[in-house]
Amino acid sequence: MKQLFGAVWFLVGTAAFGQEITVRFEVTMPRHFQGEPRFFLAGNHPALGDWAPDRATLMRVDSLFTKAIIVRAGAPLQFKVTRGKWESREVTREGEEIPNRTAQCFQDCTLRLNVENSRLPTFHAVPVGASPSIFYHHEIYSTALDNYRNLAIYLPPQYFTEPHRAFPVLYALDGNNLFDAATMEFPGGTEWRLDETLDDAFSKGRLKPFIVVGIYNTKRRADEYVPCSTDVGGGMAAEYAEFIAGVVKPLIDGKYRTLPDRPNTALMGSSFGGTFTLYAAKTYPEVFSRFVALSPSFWPGDRCLFAWLKKPVMPLPQRLWMDMGDQADGVLADLYEGHRLLKESGVPDSHLSVTVEKGGHHHESDWGRRVERALKYVFAD
Repeated sequence: MKQLFGAVWFLVGTAAFGQEITVRFEVTMPRHFQGEPRFFLAGNHPALGDWAPDRATLMRVDSLFTKAIIVRAGAPLQFKVTRGKWESREVTREGEEIPNRTAQCFQDCTLRLNVENSRLPTFHAVPVGASPSIFYHHEIYSTALDNYRNLAIYLPPQYFTEPHRAFPVLYALDGNNLFDAATMEFPGGTEWRLDETLDDAFSKGRLKPFIVVGIYNTKRRADEYVPCSTDVGGGMAAEYAEFIAGVVKPLIDGKYRTLPDRPNTALMGSSFGGTFTLYAAKTYPEVFSRFVALSPSFWPGDRCLFAWLKKPVMPLPQRLWMDMGDQADGVLADLYEGHRLLKESGVPDSHLSVTVEKGGHHHESDWGRRVERALKYVFAD
């Protein structure tokens, strides 16, 4: 961190070299971090914490974070912005490393900095309610959607006991609801308990092991999951699909031992996530081949999803699961109509499973109960 990198500001004035001057920092943070209370400068001067990441506190003034320090005129400064740890130092918008910022002022000056993003590295799950086999990636940026989200990565037991083996991958929407009630959109709710289900199924051989990438939702969930604009939101499913295929999948394939080809890549979602899963089956068939749509919502936009289900596309899904509960779970007629349209578009019955659960509801606990059966069908050879 202490090397001299990057461009240097030379702010020349009338002060004698070595005379004390005031350097004021004005830092703009991205919207994603505006709610956080504290940020720091870390650099090569005592007033910058002598490279300690949590000593030189920036003070918040409206939307800016500011700090004024006294230094000798002409003193070369090196520094970065942090969130209190080197692991959370500033990075590019896409999460790439940046060089130390540098400056050299010869009179009182103001340095205006624009922070694009802040890094939190992958770290092991804190065992609150999640399996110790879960790792997290924070603040993954989407250019198409102009927002950030987290990922929760579940690794099967065999990932650790068979270090030369590569695994299929299931990309799962609403990832914050899958493994731990503490991370749910509404904390304290009922999680899927997907990690417990898979730990048991993989260890006892009921399922062949695969990796799960839980993609957190955002406040724009309906916009991202529903393919057409409706009174509940929607219209950004194409951009969201590009985010998964173009950002998340390359990240996972680059960091984990995956089988990245189409036959080993699956997608799963529930409710609006199930809507998106069926949409992606028709729009990204070259990326995903296996699909789980639990309680898909067909009704938004006067059932606009049907327009996509009618489209014949190649290659066909290898396996596609759709289900619903028969209690307060939507219109079963829509499920059967979706099945009919998929068959008419060329998807054979041998590639489809349509299930109605007697007594089933539209709820995380129901999806958690049904998911092993769905995954057993989807990942069958």
